[in-house]
Amino acid sequence: PGSYGALTLFTGCTRSDNPSSANGLLYEGYINMICTVIKEITETLIKESINNDSEITHITFTHRLYGPPVLLSEASMYVQIASKHRKEGFKGVEKFMDGLKEVRKRYDVFTFFFWGGGEE
Repeated sequence: PGSYGALTLFTGCTRSDNPSSANGLLYEGYINMICTVIKEITETLIKESINNDSEITHITFTHRLYGPPVLLSEASMYVQIASKHRKEGFKGVEKFMDGLKEVRKRYDVFTFFFWGGGEE
């Protein structure tokens, strides 16, 4: 508290490249492995920001896993970055999301598509 001047929030929503094809998505993955890599991403971003004097002070990440499917246009993830200035916050969100893409490449994150109450 008091150490940042901007809170940058990114909300990722479920989408389909073909809106008529799916009603929603269900995300599953190996939580322990994913959490380890996400911790690495956040620690790296904070260390880089300290070295570059951009001062990202906090990163919060939430992603819906398991449970009911995430319907189209519903939020599936949230990223919040506290930083000294807004510019660093926006850059931090972009770097975090790029790192998250790497998580999907390195670890199994399964996405199931739902049609009319069914699953594929």
